[in-house]
Amino acid sequence: MTRIVKPVVAVAVVAAVAGFVTLMVMVAYPGAFTWTAPVLCPADQPDPYVVRYTTQTRDGAGTNFTLFCMGDHGDFTEVGTWQPLGVLAAGVGAALLALVTALAVLAWLSRRHRPPDSPTGSPFDPLAASPAGAPIVDPPL
Repeated sequence: MTRIVKPVVAVAVVAAVAGFVTLMVMVAYPGAFTWTAPVLCPADQPDPYVVRYTTQTRDGAGTNFTLFCMGDHGDFTEVGTWQPLGVLAAGVGAALLALVTALAVLAWLSRRHRPPDSPTGSPFDPLAASPAGAPIVDPPL
């Protein structure tokens, strides 16, 4: 049971952190949608533009950011909001997964190549130097 639960929890945590980081990037820099243009824009419309829409609602004003891909002759394609957000979240998730995997491999390698502890202890350990286990305060000269 735990063999299944641990990877599922790990993937869920990575997905939640990726979603949170993506949303924070969008709040701080809405132009991040332009980073997804090489993936989402057609080849004949390579120029990305992020357009901000502000609408009035009962609760106040709502703001939406949408990615448009523009061509040389003024033709455009509206990509939208959710596709760029999904591509950004996938990229952040992949980066987080690569980071976690690299840290796990480094931890595994450090445990694997660690020299084994000697059964008698280190010769520099004051507790191991005394047969009774007490530290030697004044060693004989």
